[in-house]
Amino acid sequence: CNSCSKTIKSTNGYTNVINHLKRYHPTYETDAEAAPHTPNLLPLRLVDQATTDMFRWLEWTVMDCLPLTFYGREMVRRNTKLPRVSARTMKLYLDRMVVAVVPVIIKILPKRYGIVLDG
Repeated sequence: CNSCSKTIKSTNGYTNVINHLKRYHPTYETDAEAAPHTPNLLPLRLVDQATTDMFRWLEWTVMDCLPLTFYGREMVRRNTKLPRVSARTMKLYLDRMVVAVVPVIIKILPKRYGIVLDG
């Protein structure tokens, strides 16, 4: 449980989790709905489905070095469970990701470093 840090055993399904929430956290549904809009109300980290889906598309793009034309292919659209996304939308989110990530990389990397090519 993220609210009280109690470990809940479950052999299958979520029955024990739901019973725990109903018994020890009767307002869990209201708290969970308000959590994304109220910072630090609960130690819950809830992410909406649209954000999760976009993250999956971005992860797939970056990790497999895919072109932006990849998303318009019929086979991709037919064989993925992710919702459709356009190349324009992907470019927008990739640009936003670069803006967010570059300052972190600059902060982490030392001022001077060397690159060694082996082989």
